[in-house]
Order: sequence, then structure tokens, then C-alpha cells
Amino acid sequence: MTEIAEMIEDGTRALVEESGMDSGIGFPTGLSVNEVAAHYTPNAGDTKGGTDTWLRILTAVLRESDVIKVDFGVHVNGRIVDSAFTLNFEPTWDRLLEAVKDATNTGVRVRTLPSLVFAMSLIIRKRASMYVCATSEKQFRRSWSHTR
Repeated sequence: MTEIAEMIEDGTRALVEESGMDSGIGFPTGLSVNEVAAHYTPNAGDTKGGTDTWLRILTAVLRESDVIKVDFGVHVNGRIVDSAFTLNFEPTWDRLLEAVKDATNTGVRVRTLPSLVFAMSLIIRKRASMYVCATSEKQFRRSWSHTR
């Protein structure tokens, strides 16, 4: 995993012609696998973790059955761009990714309405809750009752 993060960061540095505070990577690359939702950055010195998933990530080789969320940033002349995408290599995660994409697109569509953020979140929540997503290991269905 560390090699993947370094490859992305080195590529970013080369593309924007890294120049100290003027341009370069915006933040450490996030590579979150499976149920780790976001913002995990692999570090070469990591040696511990609280779960089997964390232990595997820390010493990781990305498996064909994994889903990985990639989040990276670029800054140039004080402006930052954040980009994120999800990859899966076989159909285990397809339904979950479909649900996330549909909910995200719903949020993008309703953002132009003169609505409050809370109202938008209710619309997105309703859309996402239409999906039940199962993998061979776990079933994912978000329970929103605690947020009301």
C-alpha cells in the first residue's frame, strides 16, 4: 500500500513540477480498503493495528477481492484540488458502489435547490437507504435513526 501512495504522490509532484510552497501534493494520499471508510494513509513505519483488517492494511498487498478508496490532493499557487475515486476489481462491491454513486448523484442534483444542508442530507439518506448491499463477509445497510 505504501508503494501505491508513493507512486501517486511522486506522479503528482512530477505533473505539477513541485516547487516548495508554490505547488505539490495537497495532503498525504488516502488509501482506504474495504470497511475503512476514508482518510487512512499508509506509512512505511506502521507496525500495529486494532483489527485484522488494519493489520492487513499495514502490511498490505491489495487483493482482487478488495475495494479501495483513493483520495489525493494537489496544490498550485495557493489553490487546492481534492480528488477521490473508488476501485474494485471483481463484482463483490458493485452493489455498494452503485448505491454510493446514486446517493452522490442525487446530492449533486438537489444542491441547486434553495434548500438547507439538512434537507439535502435527508434526500441523500432516503436514496441511499433504498439499497441493501451484501458481500460474502458482511451486509451493509446504514441505520440513520440515531441522527434524527
